[in-house]
Amino acid sequence: VDFAQLGVIGRSQIGVGCNQRAGADAGDKLELRPIAVLGPADQQAGTEGAIVARAVRDTPARSVDDTADAICAAAAELIAAHPVEAIGIGAAGYVSSDRSTVLFAPNLAWRDEPLGRRVSDKLGLPVFVENDANAAAWGEFVFGAAKHVEHMVCVTIGTGIGGGIVI
Repeated sequence: VDFAQLGVIGRSQIGVGCNQRAGADAGDKLELRPIAVLGPADQQAGTEGAIVARAVRDTPARSVDDTADAICAAAAELIAAHPVEAIGIGAAGYVSSDRSTVLFAPNLAWRDEPLGRRVSDKLGLPVFVENDANAAAWGEFVFGAAKHVEHMVCVTIGTGIGGGIVI
């Protein structure tokens, strides 16, 4: 609809894109996807940010310990096969400002859960925890459907609804 022809005054129209390759199960699986962020030669070849492997586990949502163990087991599988320098975890819910603790996860049994420290202690690597929708927004902004725009909004719909804004 061309709102200008209808006499509607407001902000100009903008294009909206959708990453058709994105997607996830609705809460019954834990999926780890290491993304390779490589050097300048890889940037020139267009391979920066490629998904190099996946590990999928059932999500034992009722137990904090079982969920953390599933994350560690899947990560350990990928670490054994690929060089990894740090781990990023996208968690549904509120995350502390130091990016280490899940303060509240509505769909999991996590309340003030020091997930970053727990996984780091077990795997011996630095771990950064971020809200999953914010992580998805940043991933799309840097590597995906929004990599050629200046600002973007990402809405995630799965077990819950979330979103991230990059300005």
